[in-house]
Amino acid sequence: MPAYVSLPSVALPEHRVSTEEIVVDLERAGAGRRDLAAAVRIVWALGVDTRYVSRSLARLGEAEEIADRNRWTVEAVYRLGEEAARRALKAARLEAGEVGALVAVHSSGIAMPGLGVHLSRALGLRADVLHVPVTQVGCAGGAWGLALAADLVAARPGRPSASNSTPSAPTNTRSPPPSCPPASRSSSRPVPPTASSPS
Repeated sequence: MPAYVSLPSVALPEHRVSTEEIVVDLERAGAGRRDLAAAVRIVWALGVDTRYVSRSLARLGEAEEIADRNRWTVEAVYRLGEEAARRALKAARLEAGEVGALVAVHSSGIAMPGLGVHLSRALGLRADVLHVPVTQVGCAGGAWGLALAADLVAARPGRPSASNSTPSAPTNTRSPPPSCPPASRSSSRPVPPTASSPS
């Protein structure tokens, strides 16, 4: 059965940073390093003009214990993930109790229980929701999570799946409504979404 993907719902961190600001900060912090020029070339080559981060560049550059950095990172992941998930459910006209699977993707911070458990509790998902935690896939995690959620919908018709990629773009994937014609395809895998997301 084909699956369709709703429009992404995005929650951005509060600090907007340009690539130019990042390069200036990188050159300041990495002055004298042999690999500085290569790092700067890589940053420019990425083709990203603006990034959104949960802390200012000045605060990100401060020395702090790993546990402290992880704590505020996980807090931001939870906050942004929940905000985007609520928007996605509303946009898809789904109640939390209708979600049959949750693919929770993130590559920032380490938490136990993870993002999916936090979202399940905060959103009031059913106790029998299928949790699929995805970590350690980096920036590709958002697309990977969407493809997995679409596969889950195809395998479990009628049970919408939510894919939440934090800090990327969370969205919902579900069986198409009766008025939505199936996508033409030559394979059984869902057509991947074409939405881009901040990372």
